[in-house]
Amino acid sequence: MRHAPPAQTIFSDTEEEIVMHAAIIERFPAWAIRATAQSAPRIDWIQIGLEHDIRKMIDLWQRYLFKQVTTQCDLLALPDDNGVMWQLYRRLLANELRQDLVRVRDGNVSIDKRHLADLSEGFALLAEFLEDDHPPHLHVWDEEAWDYVRRVDAPPPVVDRREARSLYAHIDRINKLAPDNVVYIWEDA
Repeated sequence: MRHAPPAQTIFSDTEEEIVMHAAIIERFPAWAIRATAQSAPRIDWIQIGLEHDIRKMIDLWQRYLFKQVTTQCDLLALPDDNGVMWQLYRRLLANELRQDLVRVRDGNVSIDKRHLADLSEGFALLAEFLEDDHPPHLHVWDEEAWDYVRRVDAPPPVVDRREARSLYAHIDRINKLAPDNVVYIWEDA
């Protein structure tokens, strides 16, 4: 039976040190163990739209909040400072970010899936503003344009009607993402 030559050590060739080095090498963790031990907590990201569209929506949301606070002195209309809407504002318009709730990659905006309810609340506020900006009583049917147009004596809108329709369609699409991420609890009465 052939034995492998003893391992060379830097300091001495005693048999105790050779056995000690071999024991250390045997207890060294394998690559599979290293990979699983250092895994980070998983964050699910959900894509909410294109950067250009979301930027317009967040800008309009911020202007609406400014109007609420300045004209109606409604400080309760301001959402939480660390909410996802403010994080979107900071990331897309102010180019700064406090928390890692928003990601922009290749022109697509994604948020942490856990904050989808807050996003829906913020966009519900924006949808309410769009509806208040274009109430039905300020529009009449135009046969030539084959569409509703704003009456001449009506005050000018903050957002053009076409752009409002586009923004409302984006809000509706984002709100459709929410039911896909809800766990329903059924209770028998």
